[in-house]
Amino acid sequence: MGGRSVSNFGCFFSIGTANRIDYPTSFNEVQAKFNELDWRNKSHERVGMIDDLLNTYDLKNRHYNEVIEKLGTPTENTYFISDNNIVYYLDKKSIISTNSEWIIITFKDNRVVNYELKTD
Repeated sequence: MGGRSVSNFGCFFSIGTANRIDYPTSFNEVQAKFNELDWRNKSHERVGMIDDLLNTYDLKNRHYNEVIEKLGTPTENTYFISDNNIVYYLDKKSIISTNSEWIIITFKDNRVVNYELKTD
């Protein structure tokens, strides 16, 4: 009787370094040059631009109107807001994080006295 032999090796998938996908652990690892138009229109890209903004544009002692002209309308929110500051939403701190990152800019007599990055 002629029989047919079938090998049962199943499927074998190999995930090697050639097929590896690296995801950034933090959006801050994805650096971008600060761009006013993108900052205003693509808030999800702000977290990548924040380092360049803070390194190239000295916020300290800037007048309130200068900051608004540079960064646009602050984010409307209830996080971190007070009578003497404005807040901009940056984005999630990392891909798997549930925390968001924000920049809080504090004024005294309409001049920036402090700014800080915070997460919620």
